[in-house]
Amino acid sequence: MYIIFTLVFALSFIYIVFLLLHPLFSPPRIHHHRGNQPQQRLHYH
Repeated sequence: MYIIFTLVFALSFIYIVFLLLHPLFSPPRIHHHRGNQPQQRLHYH
């Protein structure tokens, strides 16, 4: 039972760290609007 709790805690911790570090690793080209279609924006979410 403790293994499942450890996996959930590890996944939540990695997810929080990823959200904190995501703005640092995101390429600048994603933030710039080059007339891309709205369908292409869904892939970045």
